[in-house]
Amino acid sequence: MCELAAAPVGLRARVSRAEADLAAHPGFVASHTLDLVDHVVASGHAPRLVVGGDILRDASKWYRWDDVVARAPLIVVGRAGHPDAGRERGDRGHHAGDSATRIRDLLAAGWVERRRASPA
Repeated sequence: MCELAAAPVGLRARVSRAEADLAAHPGFVASHTLDLVDHVVASGHAPRLVVGGDILRDASKWYRWDDVVARAPLIVVGRAGHPDAGRERGDRGHHAGDSATRIRDLLAAGWVERRRASPA
């Protein structure tokens, strides 16, 4: 499914098997989003975390949420009943609206590369 979703973006996006790589490490027990983000960062990439607006209300339950967001800035996708979630809380990141198509359009337009090159 991820490969199908990434296909319209072409070579600008590719599907990672990083979670499977992490799970294969001897002694790996917990699986937190931060573990995955750190793994991706260590491989030389600058990840972004795409989340639905509904997830943000539970951000305090995530393991080291502030570290996750610092290492993988958010792209927040509006969800029914939560279209502007995160904005009022001051979460950092880009609010992409309510459409996977919009996210693909941002990627196709080079938004991620421009953002990565901009000073934080």
